[in-house]
Amino acid sequence: MSNHANTAGRLLIGAIALIHGALLEAQAPPPATGEVITRYLQQDIFIRPGVGFRSVQLGHSFVQVAQVWGEPVGMRRTGFFRSNRIWGYQVGPNTEVLLSGPSRVTTIEVRGTMGSAFQSTEGARFGMTPHQIRSIYGRPDNSEGHRLTYSRRGVEFDFESGVVRRIRVVQARR
Repeated sequence: MSNHANTAGRLLIGAIALIHGALLEAQAPPPATGEVITRYLQQDIFIRPGVGFRSVQLGHSFVQVAQVWGEPVGMRRTGFFRSNRIWGYQVGPNTEVLLSGPSRVTTIEVRGTMGSAFQSTEGARFGMTPHQIRSIYGRPDNSEGHRLTYSRRGVEFDFESGVVRRIRVVQARR
């Protein structure tokens, strides 16, 4: 084989390797940025009592959460031996999602204003009054202070100035 043929063969193999590498790179998912996570969360707006969201639910590990939503904008540890973690995600100017638990998500708290698009699958939204929540969910299992608790359904509503400001999802109790 001549030097010319060897050189041409090596160039062809090199070109194939470059094209293959470019194709693999093009198929890799984009890194999860704050903007991408915000856009995704703004589409997953329905909160299912006793479950959570479609993509992140009670019982998911924080590793699973990071794979879906990326790293949180805020992170802290609380409790005895600082064993409970709290991850925070800001979803636009009107909504914040807090996930908490030791190694798996045990509570999902969504804080919002009337401008938040988030709502429960039954239609409870930020800005509703206790009367409106009762008309959707019925009589609460517990009603203390500024909170209506529906423990058998796995959801709590906190009120400030007479309207819903927090929707908390917990494990439903039978």
